[in-house]
Amino acid sequence: MPTTLTVAEFLLVRVSVWLAMVTWFVGAWFRATSCSIPNQRATPGERAYHWLWLWSGLATWVHVLASYGFVHGWDHQAVLRQTAEESFQVTGLRADWGVYVNILYATLLSVYSVVMVGLGRRVRGVDGWVYAFTAFIVFNATVVFKGGWLRLLAGLASLVVVGGHGLAWWRSATSSTAASPRGE
Repeated sequence: MPTTLTVAEFLLVRVSVWLAMVTWFVGAWFRATSCSIPNQRATPGERAYHWLWLWSGLATWVHVLASYGFVHGWDHQAVLRQTAEESFQVTGLRADWGVYVNILYATLLSVYSVVMVGLGRRVRGVDGWVYAFTAFIVFNATVVFKGGWLRLLAGLASLVVVGGHGLAWWRSATSSTAASPRGE
């Protein structure tokens, strides 16, 4: 297992995951702040959400494949060992099964974003569940399992997305009140 990465390997392993997280967070912001009518064509903000998550999914797969190849030499047992060790350091549990959760995350994000781009809209009854699962994974991957400036930036990004949800709620609450004939 190599201990240092070449510039190309660094770009494929590290920069790809940074790009995946940035595009996920920006897409989540657009999701939170864009008005969406279920099963209707998407607004420009909604389309940004769809495409940003598609790029996030692709960058996540670049990261997964590059990590397997360059960091672990295509040795699945090495990936399981490293995942178990990282989870033990943070949680006290040797959760090697986290590898499979990460693969589920990458698959779900990629497939759902392809569906959204293809349909041009969110899928009612699915979107909220996919969003909740991916948000949980992204938060844990960036805030719980990382430290230093990455944790700080991801924490701030998480707060911005939560603020976007608050902004959307406020807009919805004030526009429905203003639209009410009695102002209720």
